[in-house]
Amino acid sequence: MRSSAGRNNTGSVTVRHLGGARVTKTSANYFNFKADVDFSDFRAVNVDNQSSFVVMDSTSTFKFITTKTASLPSRLHTFRSGSFVCNVEAFPGSGPVYSRAKYSRAIVIRRLGTNTVVKLPSGEVRKFKALCHAFPSINESYVREHNPLGKAGASRNLGIRPHVRGCAMNPVDHPHGGRTGDSRPSVSPWAKLTKGYRTRLKQKNKKIVYISVQELKNRIRNKLISK
Repeated sequence: MRSSAGRNNTGSVTVRHLGGARVTKTSANYFNFKADVDFSDFRAVNVDNQSSFVVMDSTSTFKFITTKTASLPSRLHTFRSGSFVCNVEAFPGSGPVYSRAKYSRAIVIRRLGTNTVVKLPSGEVRKFKALCHAFPSINESYVREHNPLGKAGASRNLGIRPHVRGCAMNPVDHPHGGRTGDSRPSVSPWAKLTKGYRTRLKQKNKKIVYISVQELKNRIRNKLISK
């Protein structure tokens, strides 16, 4: 895969602390569903010890699928309640949006009319169209591999650049810089609140979100207070 090093097509930095990777990525979790597909055209291959599927028909719009498990995607309405899924589409044809990381997975709660209720790794419970595609995930609990990097160079090889704290900068470089013991809310270098600042539109998400992460936090807080 081509590395962007956190920059866009004009060369401007859009994501900080990225760049300088020496480990090339040969594949990624990717699929792009634009229409119904006959998965009989795909054949299983193994690329760098990773399960992949390559389409045989050159006229098809689907060329290459790389998955975390050796299985092809299915629609959400085909999964039973309690099934673990990953690489979930936001809407039919959008491609994978949710639960795409290596150790992440979502769980199918139940079918609700033309929708499927899914619990995401963040704890949020929301509705998806039953025609959305998702990859099946293994039923064993994912545990992050304890693999310490061991040295700073190993992190640099992965494309992660050093993170400098804002309080260690000068006032011209960061809003937190140049002050000792001054209390102010945590902000980004562009003075945007970074902790607890809500960016969601309630009216827009009320239709699809059953239980938000904020509601889960409030429930936990109320339980602790009641005790």
